[in-house]
Amino acid sequence: MGIFTRIKEGLRKTRDAIFGRIDAMLKSFTKIDDDLFEELEEILVMGDVGINTSEKICEELKKRVKQQGITDPQAINGLPSGEAYQLRPKTDSKLIHPHARKLSGNKMPQFMDGHK
Repeated sequence: MGIFTRIKEGLRKTRDAIFGRIDAMLKSFTKIDDDLFEELEEILVMGDVGINTSEKICEELKKRVKQQGITDPQAINGLPSGEAYQLRPKTDSKLIHPHARKLSGNKMPQFMDGHK
């Protein structure tokens, strides 16, 4: 198994563990409140998402929950990854090695959640 395959596998396991913990946490809550968002933020920080990014994700998630009138924690299950995708740093295509662009058909790299 090559080094990049091992790295990719490790990242997949980390992603699965984080989203598994988020799913279990959301199932344990019966309402959306500050405790839910505090626990979500803790899971994200412990998953090495970073404090600032975790706070931004939770702030944006609170806004979406309020705007959409979501009251069931299970209804927000898919939202964290969308928020994380929107908050990710933009990749400058000039920073990608020309050989890597050639191998990928000049496509931008994939992120952990499958977004480009």
